[in-house]
Amino acid sequence: MSIAIEEVITKLTNFVYCFQIKRASGEELNLTNSDHAIKSEERVFFTEFQFRFKRSRI
Repeated sequence: MSIAIEEVITKLTNFVYCFQIKRASGEELNLTNSDHAIKSEERVFFTEFQFRFKRSRI
């Protein structure tokens, strides 16, 4: 489940970082250090666990 970035910033402690990494292949990776996925506009930033799970299903 994704939660809005405003909720993460206002209700959760610590800083939350969102990274967008573009690989040479053109693939974009959207990652966050948050415990939850974060939806910002049309992008969803996945946690490390969610990213690994998503990649293992490909």
